[in-house]
Amino acid sequence: MKKVKNILAAAVIIAMASCSAPINEKTESVSETVAVAPPKMKMTTEVPAGIATPDKLESSIGTLTSFDGVPDAKTRQLLYDNLDRERATQAFLSSIQIAST
Repeated sequence: MKKVKNILAAAVIIAMASCSAPINEKTESVSETVAVAPPKMKMTTEVPAGIATPDKLESSIGTLTSFDGVPDAKTRQLLYDNLDRERATQAFLSSIQIAST
């Protein structure tokens, strides 16, 4: 069950990273997100630990870090690099049939 939760958390982080703009040294103005505790409201409901996105997730491509489910700059770049590698691998595998006929 823990493996499923980690896979789902990684999928959420990847989805969030794909919604963000690609990292560019010229346009990146915010260095890092500062963790700020949300205000305690009268009707605040605690989020169960089982459905919260972890701030740090170990994966096969490295350590993915985020704050409130939003990946930091290093994690976004790591995810974009992984997507590029996956797409390059898929393109290579798709072209094997063309080359072998």
